[in-house]
Amino acid sequence: MTISKASIRKQFPLQNAFALTVHKVQGLTLPHVTTTIDKSIFAKDQAYIAMSCATSWENLCIINFNHKYLKSPRAALNEYKRLNTIHTKGFQNLQ
Repeated sequence: MTISKASIRKQFPLQNAFALTVHKVQGLTLPHVTTTIDKSIFAKDQAYIAMSCATSWENLCIINFNHKYLKSPRAALNEYKRLNTIHTKGFQNLQ
């Protein structure tokens, strides 16, 4: 007695993908960059390093953007405050 069962084979298309850490790509120029700005950011300038590897804004994809997780060096924040004061009060306050 033979039982015949039809078998079905499903094949899913696969595409190679690669992931690099921000530390590994420092100083590199990449053809396409996808990054997140969220709780995974743990070091100062990490978002900047990731974004600066892209050759243009068109080649940069930012997903899960949350401005609360942007970390800036204290010197950059102080300079921003200084420039903001100059802008609002005029050049007489230039230091």
